[in-house]
Amino acid sequence: MLQHQFPSVQSNAAAYLQHLCFGDNNIKSEIRRQGGIQLLVDLLDHRMSEVHRSACGALRNLVYGKANDDNKITLKNFGGIPALVRLLRKTGDVEIRELVTGVLWNLSSCDALKMPIIQDALAVLTNSVIIPHSSSWDSSHNLHDDRKQHTHTSQVLRNATGCLR
Repeated sequence: MLQHQFPSVQSNAAAYLQHLCFGDNNIKSEIRRQGGIQLLVDLLDHRMSEVHRSACGALRNLVYGKANDDNKITLKNFGGIPALVRLLRKTGDVEIRELVTGVLWNLSSCDALKMPIIQDALAVLTNSVIIPHSSSWDSSHNLHDDRKQHTHTSQVLRNATGCLR
């Protein structure tokens, strides 16, 4: 279903995998063994944002936790870090940016991925998340900004700084 011709089917399949693997390390391992991580990484370059959203959500869950370092390495081996960085660079969707930075933060807990993340993601995290968000702390910041937007952008900044930490 992740390779289906209809984006809605791909998105639903990724969302279902996100749901299945939440908190279940056995399911996470099985998805890796069945090639699901590679297919989800491929969806990061899809043309539709709904597919990005679902693929990132599934990947975030798949690489959450120290017990899932094999999934983190697999994601890296299939070009997942550069794909996440490309998506972060090109999307303006704050929810997708939150998901991408969440995946990167989860990946950063794996010692073997610290240097690849620094090499591939540091400049983009700094230039497209840290610096723009730090400028919103000045006195000209509009206090009447949309609360949901502010919550998402705060989470993006939290994820990015967590990754860099």
